[in-house]
Amino acid sequence: MSVADRADFFRKRKGRLGRKKIAPVVGPGLLGFYNDMVGCICHIMKFVSRHIYVASLLSLASVSYAKTSDDGLCSDPLKCFSFEKPVTPQNIYKLLSYERAIDGDTFVANGKTIRLWGIDAPETGDPAFLASKMYMEVILENASDLQCKFIDVDRYGRDVMHCQADGLDIGSMMVQMGMARDYRKYSGGFYEDDERLAREAGRGVWKRDRP
Repeated sequence: MSVADRADFFRKRKGRLGRKKIAPVVGPGLLGFYNDMVGCICHIMKFVSRHIYVASLLSLASVSYAKTSDDGLCSDPLKCFSFEKPVTPQNIYKLLSYERAIDGDTFVANGKTIRLWGIDAPETGDPAFLASKMYMEVILENASDLQCKFIDVDRYGRDVMHCQADGLDIGSMMVQMGMARDYRKYSGGFYEDDERLAREAGRGVWKRDRP
């Protein structure tokens, strides 16, 4: 074999060996990129799902239940309802840090179990229990300012308090949306107007009582 033939032979062999070293279409680097992308998409989906969940609850609570606009819908629950109640001077209300909801009239803040004064929400086992608890969560998780006034200690050792979320009466919101009832035994009918509105509109716990 001549020198030229030998050189041509080694060039062809080198070319074949070079081609064998080409990485597959989905190599380790590309797989890592795909895994990163999948993880990123999962995080985005969790974030979006969380906000859709909150928006859906607010939408379910507001649409067709409120004093409506010209088109018959309520786009903003805070504009369609009046949750303001006459209360005592603000300096007796203490700022609390919300932790979690137990049900529609009880939550934990500052390490203490707080029982909302004047309302009675559905208990565990009631068909409306979960909806009531979730609505309480929506109110408290989205409140930037939670303030409560101490009223009493109940027989279970819970602090009974009148509370406001961003200046709005939480009890009024819960009763007016049909997520709790006016507890007349203790409220003296403080939330009776809110309950009447909920009953007339067939909201929440009152919806199932309609024929």
